[in-house]
Order: sequence, then structure tokens, then C-alpha cells
Amino acid sequence: METTLGSNEMDIALYGDSLREWREWVSSLKKQEWLLPLAILLNKVLVYGSMPLWALATLIGPPFMSLDLLTSRLLSAPLRAVLFLLFGSVRHSSKLWTEAPAARPLLLLFTPIIVALAIILMYLIPHESDARDTKHILCELWPLTERRLEWIATRGNGKVAQ
Repeated sequence: METTLGSNEMDIALYGDSLREWREWVSSLKKQEWLLPLAILLNKVLVYGSMPLWALATLIGPPFMSLDLLTSRLLSAPLRAVLFLLFGSVRHSSKLWTEAPAARPLLLLFTPIIVALAIILMYLIPHESDARDTKHILCELWPLTERRLEWIATRGNGKVAQ
């Protein structure tokens, strides 16, 4: 499933009944799926443990952006490539988590670290805030990243149009 993650193109938040149903579904998955509760917990611990580095990256970001502009984006190009690979790894490992249960122990060892690194880079590299927030939330949802996108694609996010 391909999903565009540009700014304002997709609201990955869930609202109302959709959020309640998602939480119920995740609770049932935790009881059925091998290593899922541990993966969610470990990912959460590493994501929140890396928060001081997000703050540091946020402070370094503006001066870095100025230097980056002076160098015609030469400074951020390699970091953007790394971020692209890291975020792609998060999404693909989420698919792999579902499709290859035997790979879960290996995914559990490496992916939460990749998630934390991706989030740190998101705060360092200039981004549109909507795109960064979307990617950040999807990283925090690992190993349910792709399932969240599928959930929204098939059921919607429950947001009532105003």
C-alpha cells in the first residue's frame, strides 16, 4: 500500500469511534501476536528516552538550517538521504513484523533504535512541521505503522468534516 506523507495530505490521527476501535483492536492484537507487547514497550522506552536529543536537535536546527542554505543544501543532503532510509526501514520493518513473525526478535533488537534515530534527525533537518509530525507519529507507532495506514485507508480516521 502506497501512502503519500506530505504535508496536509493525510491525517493519521484517529478520532471518536475510530480511535476507540483502534485501541480495542490493538489490545486484542497484544494478546494474540507474539512479542507485540514487548515491541510496543521497547519502542516507547527508546522513543521517550531519546527526547533530550530531540530538544538538542531542535536547538541546533536553526543554525544548521542557515549554514545549509549558505551551502545550497549540501549539508543536509546526506542527512536527508539517511532520514529517507531510516523512515523507509521503519515502514518496511513494520510490514515485515506482520508478514514474517520469525524475524520479530531481530526486528525487536534493531528497529526501536532506528526509530529513535529517525525522530532525532527529523528534528535536526528542516521539515514542514505537518510532515515531520506525521512521520514522528508513524515512528512512535512501530510495529503498527503500516497497519495504522491501512486502518485509515480502509476505515477512515473518524474525523467529522466541518
